[in-house]
Amino acid sequence: MGSESRGGSREGGGQLPGPIVEELLGWESKELRLLYKSRFAVCGLLRAIPPACRHLLMRLLYLPNSDSSPIPYDVARASFESDRSYQTASTQLLDLRIMEREAIGSVISFTLNAAFAENLRKSISMDLEAPFQRADGSSESVSEEQLESFGQKKWESVLHFLVGMDPNSTSTTKPPKAIIKALRRINLLNDTGEGLKITSKGFQFLLRDPYSQVWVLLLELVNSVSNGSIKAKREVLQFLFEMNYSEPGVGYNISDLKDGPVEAMEALVALGLVYKSSRQSNTFFPTKVGRRLVANTGSGGRTDEKNVSASLGTCEIIVETNFRLYAYTTSKLQVDLISMFVHMRTRLPNLAVGHITNESVRMALRNGISAEQIIAYLNAHASSRCRSERIPSNVSQMIRLWEAEKDRVKTKSGVLFDKFETEEAFDMVEKYAFEMDAKLWSSRILKTLVVADGAADQVKTFIKSNRIA
Repeated sequence: MGSESRGGSREGGGQLPGPIVEELLGWESKELRLLYKSRFAVCGLLRAIPPACRHLLMRLLYLPNSDSSPIPYDVARASFESDRSYQTASTQLLDLRIMEREAIGSVISFTLNAAFAENLRKSISMDLEAPFQRADGSSESVSEEQLESFGQKKWESVLHFLVGMDPNSTSTTKPPKAIIKALRRINLLNDTGEGLKITSKGFQFLLRDPYSQVWVLLLELVNSVSNGSIKAKREVLQFLFEMNYSEPGVGYNISDLKDGPVEAMEALVALGLVYKSSRQSNTFFPTKVGRRLVANTGSGGRTDEKNVSASLGTCEIIVETNFRLYAYTTSKLQVDLISMFVHMRTRLPNLAVGHITNESVRMALRNGISAEQIIAYLNAHASSRCRSERIPSNVSQMIRLWEAEKDRVKTKSGVLFDKFETEEAFDMVEKYAFEMDAKLWSSRILKTLVVADGAADQVKTFIKSNRIA
C-alpha cells in the first residue's frame, strides 16, 4: 500500500520527454488505445519514452496477468530508490494510458493497457512483419547513399533558411512555402517588415538535437495537412512508427497506405523523411532520417549547452579576452549562425575570424536573440583546447551588460496633477495614489504628482469627493 501523487517530478530518472511523447500526452484515451493496436507503434513508443519509464514498464510486463489483474503499488515501486523518481516514471505511463491506476479506499494498484502489453510481448518474442508492400522490381531504384544525401540536403535547406537566407531568393535550396509557413506559425520566423527574421524561439530551436527539430516541424505540418483531424494524425504517426522498421534503399507502394500518410506525403518529402522521384510517382523510399526518426527521440530533445544540433556541422570556438573569436568549422551554416551576433572579418575554408562587438550583439538582441542564448551557444562550442571549456568571464559579463543597456529606460503613460493649494492637500492625494499603487512620480516641493494613466479617473474622483483644490 502507499500513496500516489500525480505531480511529475523530474528528479532521478525523470528524463524529460521528447516531442513525440509530448504530442501523445495531449491525446484522448480513445485515440491512444487505437494507436496501441499497432505493434509498430508500441515498439516505437517503447524506444521514445524515457529510460525510467521503460524500466518500470518492462518490470511489470511479465508479471502474471499484469494486463488484467491489479499490480500492487509496492510491487511497482520496489525497483526505484526514491518516491520522486518512481512518481515521475509512473505519472508519464499513466498519462500515456500505458498503465492504468485503480484505487479501492487507500489501496492503490495498477494494470497495463491490454493491447499495449500484448503487442509488446509479441514483438519481443517474435519478428515483426514487413510494414509496407514492396513496389514492383521494375520500378525506380535509389541507392542508400542517394537517400542519405537527399534527406540531409532537404533538412539543411530548412536550417539555412532559418538562419538567414534571403527570403526573396529563387535558389533551388529554398524550402517549400508550406515549410516557411509552418516556421512562421510556430514562431521560429517573424516578418519584421524588412523580410523574415529568426526569433528567439528560432535560435533556441537551432540548439536542439536534429531529430527533435524534425519532430517539432513535422507535427506542425501534420496538423496543417490533417486540418485538425485526430484520425489523420494517428495514421501519420503510425506510419512513422512503421517506417522505423522499413528496409534501407527499398521502395514501397503509396497506394497501399492509409489516407493520412498519403495526404502528408509531400510534407514528408519536403522534410527529407521520404524520397519520391516525382509528385506523380506511386513509390516512396524512406530516408535514413525517416527510418531513425522514432528511434532517436528518447533523449528528450531539450536544449542544454552540450546538446547542440549535429545538423549544423561541427564547430570549435575560441574566444579571447579581447573579444576576438575564432571558429574552426567547414560548415557555412555554422558561420552564418555565428554571424548573427559576431562581426565577421575573415573567412577561410576551415576557419572564420571575427569580433564580438556592442553593435553585433545589439543587432542580435534586436532580432530577439538573448544574451544568455549567445553565451550558451559559445560555451557549447568552446574548443577542447581552451584551458576552460567556457568563454572568458569578462566577455560573458559584457554581453549581459550590453543587453541590460537596452532596458535602461522604461516608459509608462501617466497623468500629471499640480497646482495644489496646500502641502496637506498634496499629501492626501499622494498618499491615496500610493496606496492604490498608481503613483509614478512626485515632488513635494513642486506639489506635483504623476499617476498611472489607468488610475487618473479614480484620483480625480477622490479629489472632487474630498473637495481638494
